[in-house]
Amino acid sequence: MTILSHLNLRFASRLLCTVGAAGLLAACSSEPEQPKGPTPEEIAKEAQGAFVASVPGVYEGVLPCADCSGIRTELYVRAKGSYTRVSHYEGKEGSWEEAGVWRVEFAPDAQTIEGATVIFEPVLSDDTGWKAVPQGPALRLLDREGKPVEGALAEDYVLRKN
Repeated sequence: MTILSHLNLRFASRLLCTVGAAGLLAACSSEPEQPKGPTPEEIAKEAQGAFVASVPGVYEGVLPCADCSGIRTELYVRAKGSYTRVSHYEGKEGSWEEAGVWRVEFAPDAQTIEGATVIFEPVLSDDTGWKAVPQGPALRLLDREGKPVEGALAEDYVLRKN
């Protein structure tokens, strides 16, 4: 073996060791790819979908009345987007029914069900409809401007789910 061949062999082995070491360092320094979880938007959509699925049911309460002891109200909210509200005066004659469709709207930046509003639109009435917000397993009815009723009668505007 000549000196030139011996130098080429040593150079080649050092080069191989250097390249191998660099490859090992590169492999060790890069983090393993983490599985990606859901984005905040996906989590919000899932929470909102679960809320919408929880709305259907029967809600009851006695709403305030100016000239009677109250208006017993039963609200039947169906999963397919329709509702029926049956109201009876307490302490005097009279009752009425309203049928319509409902939907849920969320605030544009909502990450949870905060900011959810349930909108009820009658189909056979000139009424502009009405709104409610979730309050645990109940719906708090809103005033004509879409704001929560405040004051001494505020708790009387809650329909509780059976």
